[in-house]
Amino acid sequence: MQKDVDATKAKVPQARSWDDPLIGVRLYQVPFNGGIGEASDIDYIVAQKIPFPGKKKAASEIVYHDYLHHLETLNASGRKLLREVKQTYFSLFAI
Repeated sequence: MQKDVDATKAKVPQARSWDDPLIGVRLYQVPFNGGIGEASDIDYIVAQKIPFPGKKKAASEIVYHDYLHHLETLNASGRKLLREVKQTYFSLFAI
């Protein structure tokens, strides 16, 4: 249960950040016996996805509330275990 809480907490900054930028090179019509310098066309590509305003904030809030849900579930299971231990103790040692 604690690992679920830790894993969900680690997702909060990931949900807030932008996607990774893309960098690439395209080569067109490269001859088999020649080199890359003999290609007829070379394209250099740089791209970055820019999210719609507010979309990343909303996504991070959803993940944060999911983290809070996991945390409360962990706390509830701890309280339940404590209650069962106390009930068992008092039922064993009740006069």
